[in-house]
This record gives sequence, structure tokens and C-alpha cells, in this order.
Amino acid sequence: MKTLHLIFLTMVLVLAVGCGGKKSNTVGVGAYADAYGSFGRNSNPQIQAQVNEAYNQYPCSGHRIELNLHTQNAYSTSTVVGPFQQGSSGVNEQAYIGYFCFESNKCDILLVGKVMNGYTVTGYNVTVAYCVGGTSTTPNINYTLSNFQTSGIMLMDNTLYETGGALSNYTEVQACAAGGDCRIFQDAFNPANY
Repeated sequence: MKTLHLIFLTMVLVLAVGCGGKKSNTVGVGAYADAYGSFGRNSNPQIQAQVNEAYNQYPCSGHRIELNLHTQNAYSTSTVVGPFQQGSSGVNEQAYIGYFCFESNKCDILLVGKVMNGYTVTGYNVTVAYCVGGTSTTPNINYTLSNFQTSGIMLMDNTLYETGGALSNYTEVQACAAGGDCRIFQDAFNPANY
């Protein structure tokens, strides 16, 4: 009886943690993120350090799943609008970070990397790292992420940091668990370092 009670409580906790609301514009697949995600690995060393700091500053008590996208030369002044394609392209030479915390230890992170050839911008990599249920070592929900949408991602330079801020009033992504349970994750990301 005690084991049955523990199983029931665990299921309730899993459902409660996994029901956070959020949202994002293209097709992609969610991948489990390691401690600091794939964005940092595709960046120069100074940006890697700032991304690692952001993952620590905006923690996730569960585990993170990522959606990695890129767009080439599809922006208006300082706002990235897409269209987006799955995956990343090139090395992030400059980074912009946004965050959304739905609890103090459950934060989603938005990372935008500026890809350059010399002084010419050739595109942008966008990673959205969602904090979902389970623990960082035992993820229990396997989501597939798709249909990323955004109202635009404003890039804000900050001369005091290697990275700038990423502001988006609206992002949405569809998250489907194995077995077909789908939900929409919606976020409004605040710029980090501001």
C-alpha cells in the first residue's frame, strides 16, 4: 500500500511540474540539453563562459530540452524575425541572452548567436532551452518540439558584458510527449544583463 501511495504521489508531481505554460515558429526536435546546452559548444570561449553563467543564474531544477534553429540574413535592424530552419549554422561570435522564470528555480533560456564572416553578419542561431519535469540526471518526459513562433526577438547590446540581452514579448512552441499528449509552451523573455 505504501509503494502504491508513493507511485501515486510521484505521478501527481510529474504532472504538476510538466504543466508549465509557454510558446514559439518552424519545425524542430527537442533534444535533452547537457549542463550548459549545445549553444555554448558552438560559440567562442568568451561566449561559452557567459552562457555557462546564464545557465547557473537562471536555474532549472528539472531538466532542459532545447530547440535549435537558425536564420540567415532575415532580420530587421536589431530584431530577428525568421524564417527559421532546424539546426544551427556557423559559430556564434556574439550572443544575446533572455530568460523567463515561472518559478525561482525553473527558468527557460533564450539564446541568440550572431554568426559573422569578418564584419558581415551571415545569420543567427537561436536556441530555446525549456525547463521541464524530472531531475537533471533522470529526465522523465520526452518531448518533441515543433512549430516555433515568435513576435520577433529584439537584440540589445550591452557594453559591460560580452553578451547582450534578448527580448521577446511572445514565443510559442508545441511540445508533444511520447504517446501524443501535446501542449503549447509560451514565454515572454526578459533580456539578461539589463
